[in-house]
Amino acid sequence: MTIKELEIKNFGKFHDRKVRMEPGINLIYGPNESGKTTLHTFIKSMLYGMRRQRGRAAGKDVYSRYEPWENGTYYAGTLRFESGEKIFCIRRGFHKNSLQEELICESDGEKLSIPHGDLKMLLGNVSEAMFDNTVCIGQLKSRTDEGLPGELRNYMVNYQESSVPTLDVEEALYHLKLDRKEYEHQMREERQELQMKQKELRGRMGYVEKELTDAAIQLEMQKKQLHEVSRDKSKESKECVEKGLRGFWALGGLALILVLAGILFRAQAVIQVVAFCCALLAGALIVAKYNRQRHFQVKEKEKQLGDTYRQKEEADRLRWEIDRLKQECAERSTELENLKNELQELVQTMTGENPLQDDIDAIDLAMEAIEKLSAGKKNWLGEELQRKTAAILSAITHGKYASIHFSDDMQMGICTRDAYVSPEQLSRGTLEQIYFAFRMAVSEVVCREERLPLMLDEVFVMYDDERLGETLQWLAGCGLQVLLFTCHRREGRLLEKLKIPYHEISLAQKE
Repeated sequence: MTIKELEIKNFGKFHDRKVRMEPGINLIYGPNESGKTTLHTFIKSMLYGMRRQRGRAAGKDVYSRYEPWENGTYYAGTLRFESGEKIFCIRRGFHKNSLQEELICESDGEKLSIPHGDLKMLLGNVSEAMFDNTVCIGQLKSRTDEGLPGELRNYMVNYQESSVPTLDVEEALYHLKLDRKEYEHQMREERQELQMKQKELRGRMGYVEKELTDAAIQLEMQKKQLHEVSRDKSKESKECVEKGLRGFWALGGLALILVLAGILFRAQAVIQVVAFCCALLAGALIVAKYNRQRHFQVKEKEKQLGDTYRQKEEADRLRWEIDRLKQECAERSTELENLKNELQELVQTMTGENPLQDDIDAIDLAMEAIEKLSAGKKNWLGEELQRKTAAILSAITHGKYASIHFSDDMQMGICTRDAYVSPEQLSRGTLEQIYFAFRMAVSEVVCREERLPLMLDEVFVMYDDERLGETLQWLAGCGLQVLLFTCHRREGRLLEKLKIPYHEISLAQKE
């Protein structure tokens, strides 16, 4: 892959700026704050896009750092590159409210799709993390980051003789972990939901039990009232009969007295007359008393009839209420039994096996299999990386460092002609050279499908002239396009001294 031209519409300090690049070494010169890092970031953003951060991080992310101060909505650019003897054009709009991305093959007019992976394929399926850890080196960032071992493991599993990636290990593990996390989240939600349902069922059971108890108490009270009403009605009927009998015996006694008085006073006429008058008076009194008593008896009977009717109504009401309460008790008993059964089933569900656990176990097995698969090719990649790194390091250090060794997590040990040393024992300049050699070796191993341009931003500050000269000679012979960003004239002088052809791009003029 060779970058042909950059057209920066609005990015950082650049506005409507075109930059043409050539194969081989491109020396991009400019003093401090002239835009070298901005240009470096622009190229990477065109190839891989720009991700905005969220929250507090958004104030210091790449998007905010290079967002234009003026005409911010026109935050865009174009990059043309050659790959497979065809010219391609990437256009991007970075503004948060008008994100755009377009990929066109200018050689045949075909419109490609960045979201569907066409650009990733043209970049040799090199991820952004691998790009940052190999061919793209920022200021004072020769050392690789902690993500490189994972990227290398991904490559180890993917690599075949055809150089066709079959499995993105890190991506697969990432998604498997996400799925596992999602299943665990679902399990927690389901358990919380079951616990809430269990709590709700117990609450409903308590409420129904209280309603059943209240209905049973009311039923007993209504039965007792009905019994008392029936007993009062029988008592009133008995008293009515007794009053009638007393009136009958009183009239009979009065009649008997009159008969006996007539018999006793029959001999004497005067006495008989008097007795007769007394008898008449007594009879009149008896009749008057009888009529009065009869009046009261009618009134009493009417009252008794009214009381009897009201008692009957009360008894009927009580019987209806008793029937209703019996039905309510039966319904509450049935509802309570159903709730108990439902609660029992819920408890069995909570204590039983969750189907989601099977999915989690399957994910664990898949992750374990992928880990074993990647571990199986560790030795092969380690040997190739060690061999290539040692060859590059030897070339740029006059053979002083003959070999290099890597641990499983890509920690290095270096062999000199005389001893084995750890990186901490070396100078900063030597460390920079070792990490540079390692990055270049990784790029040779990983970027087999498409060799990407080297983007080196102030990488050689700690190099002496001799080793910088050796490094420039190696870069000239590596067969890659090199974008060498620098604020010094030293690289240019050495390139001319060594008669290495290069294309200079000056950022010294005012933007």
